[in-house]
Amino acid sequence: MDWLERETGHSVAAGFGLVTHAVLARQGNVPDQASTLCTIADYAAMRMGGGRVPVMDPSMAASLGFFDVEHGRFDKDALSIAGLHDRMLPRVVSTATRVGAADRGIPVFHAIGDNQASFLGSVRDPEQSLLINIGTGAQMTAYTGRYCAIEGLETRPYPGGGFLLVGASLSGGKSYAMLETFFRSVLEWFGDGRDVPPLYGKMEELLDRFRPLARPLQVSTRFYGTRTDPEQTGSIRGIGPDNFTPAHLVSGFLEGMADELFDFCKRLPDAVRGRIERLVGSGNAIRHNRHLRRICEERFGLPLSVPRIAEEASVGAALHAAVGLGIVKDHRSAGRCLTYDCGE
Repeated sequence: MDWLERETGHSVAAGFGLVTHAVLARQGNVPDQASTLCTIADYAAMRMGGGRVPVMDPSMAASLGFFDVEHGRFDKDALSIAGLHDRMLPRVVSTATRVGAADRGIPVFHAIGDNQASFLGSVRDPEQSLLINIGTGAQMTAYTGRYCAIEGLETRPYPGGGFLLVGASLSGGKSYAMLETFFRSVLEWFGDGRDVPPLYGKMEELLDRFRPLARPLQVSTRFYGTRTDPEQTGSIRGIGPDNFTPAHLVSGFLEGMADELFDFCKRLPDAVRGRIERLVGSGNAIRHNRHLRRICEERFGLPLSVPRIAEEASVGAALHAAVGLGIVKDHRSAGRCLTYDCGE
């Protein structure tokens, strides 16, 4: 990948589709009969709609790499430098383009990015809301109508216009799972050797009994590195004889998860941060841990709402299709269909 970054000036990652394609092309491993490349989601939409040529939304095209997010097009000059031909690229289409019809004439629209679909299916008021998603990993996402490049954040196209500023953590709920595994292994090793069932409920009960905690631990939950520094590790600081307890560890890990997302939030431009009035939370860690919800509210200083329907990306995909059918006016107003369980 170093040669691609050096020759094109683009920051690239191993997961980008065009990085894979560039490597295969350099090795002579692209089949002669190959005509077009696309993502799995674009291929699925094409097949469901009965088409033969895939098309892409800007939110999907950007995930391939070498994409000019500001202007919504592939950087053909960079691709040429990398030895790639733009003839292999699908056409980038406007949002909510119908690509065909499935059985019984059900209309099919092109795919949109997973993060964009989750935002669309979670957030009622894009300009006034900040979305935090904590599952296996974690993300902070905010909407902006104008393109901007912020160090430490990704700028992604949003369906229907505008952009998402995204801070993505590699750890998130994996950090809490690591702590749960540690507790369970202690019980198994020093107990009778039998398998111990999951302890997440017990960990939550622990904070019910021992909150608030004096002298909290300072936990950095970057145990799996970061996107900019994969070699970075986490840490636990401020340990003393009175706070090296299971309750302090549980609380410290939850606070560290919230801190990492809040660090992303502090990078947002003042114009974006200044209009945010609501915190929206999604992901299993948010949904199933009331103490994490409380800590996030305290850290961000905003009331937290949780969408009533758990599969946010699926909801977003449905709303995207509703825009295409004219049932909903546009993507920015689609969130008016959403309801929340918490924070109303």
